[in-house]
Amino acid sequence: MRRTRYFLLCLAYAALPAVAAPPEERNCTEAIAEAQKALREMPAEKLRDKARLQQMKEKQDKLIADNRSKGVSECQTWGQVMGEAFKQ
Repeated sequence: MRRTRYFLLCLAYAALPAVAAPPEERNCTEAIAEAQKALREMPAEKLRDKARLQQMKEKQDKLIADNRSKGVSECQTWGQVMGEAFKQ
């Protein structure tokens, strides 16, 4: 799962703008989509790792869906997604 954290950290840095400016919702939406894609494409060899990865996917998808249904900012959701990724 260390690969997961490293990969998501790379995604987090890639999503940051080149200058210090407030994030735009559009950028955060794109970053969320990339995080979901990365998690879907992440390989897992052991059965235990596959189960853990599936749990992470389900948790992330639920967080995103719940926040969107509540009207939570995409940038706030992105922060929560990254927070969860680093807890792993």
